[in-house]
Amino acid sequence: MKDNAYTYLLTVIGISLLTLVLLFAPLERLQHAGALINRYLFSEITRNCGDR
Repeated sequence: MKDNAYTYLLTVIGISLLTLVLLFAPLERLQHAGALINRYLFSEITRNCGDR
């Protein structure tokens, strides 16, 4: 249950950051940030799956 809460919290934070980026960043920056976020999320997901 703790893992689910942590994942949910990360998701909420991620969505909030993404919203800020969408509101304030120009398109080029947005794409760059999106790539970084995707890479981070992918590494988190693979790491979490590897732990189990």
